[in-house]
Amino acid sequence: MSTFISNEEKRKILMSLRSAVPATRFLILKKLADSVEIEPEKMQALSSQDRYTFSDILNSITQMKEHDMDEVIRREASITLEKIKEAMEPKLVIPITKCEFCGSLIDIGWNFCPKCSRETKASSFSIAKCPECDNYIKESWFYCTHCQYKLKTEKTVKKCYNCKRNVEESWMICPYCGFKIKDV
Repeated sequence: MSTFISNEEKRKILMSLRSAVPATRFLILKKLADSVEIEPEKMQALSSQDRYTFSDILNSITQMKEHDMDEVIRREASITLEKIKEAMEPKLVIPITKCEFCGSLIDIGWNFCPKCSRETKASSFSIAKCPECDNYIKESWFYCTHCQYKLKTEKTVKKCYNCKRNVEESWMICPYCGFKIKDV
């Protein structure tokens, strides 16, 4: 299995998370959140291949969430942790439904309650399934976690023309090199 995140990238992430400069901490949190959303398999690979670094990254983000002086960084750390948690959860969480008449649990796809025999609304639920292996998937997944089938095309990431790093569509200048991306 190849390493998705190089040792240099791991070092830069940890250094940025521990930076004294709030903007650096904010940008690395934003970058991690975006990266996890676009390519969750990178974080999954990191957790299985280098548990020490993965744990170190999570601990640093948790510390920021709980103790950073800047409210914006605490909020971004919370968002990043949620996205990492979602990426690390390979199973689809299906909401539990109950019969509106007797309160019994109803499985998705059942048209009638097995306890009171009344018609249910459980059949109206729409849960996505992989077209290849027919297992449940999340709408946000790019690949099926069961069979690795490509479910949808990945988002294109805008790059700075000067330093070739990922930048957001809304940014006016590149925060890495200062190159002007858009005119005002």
